[in-house]
Amino acid sequence: MAKPKYILTGTLAERPNVTTVGFEFFNTTTGILEIWNGTTWQSCAPVPNADLTIKGLVTKAAASGNSATEPSAIYTQSEIISILTELRDLKAKLRSAGILAT
Repeated sequence: MAKPKYILTGTLAERPNVTTVGFEFFNTTTGILEIWNGTTWQSCAPVPNADLTIKGLVTKAAASGNSATEPSAIYTQSEIISILTELRDLKAKLRSAGILAT
C-alpha cells in the first residue's frame, strides 16, 4: 500500500524557499493550494469569472433554436422581424451565460 502524500501547510510568512518544481504548499493565510513552478508560487485558486479584461469561466449558454422563418427571394418585413427576434434572443442568452458583455 502506497504512503499517503502529505502537503506542507502554513501561513504566508511560513511559505518555504524551495527549488523543486511541483512542490505543493497549502497557504493557510489564503486557504489556497500553491505550487512552485520554478520561478514563482502558482496559485491553484478557482478560475475567476470572465470579464472584459480577465479570461475565465463562463456558463454554458442556453439553447437557441432556429425560430426565424426561411427568407424568400425578397425579404418581407415579417421575415426581418423574425430574424431580429432570434438575434435578440441569442444575445440575451449569451449575456446570461457571461459570454457577451452587457
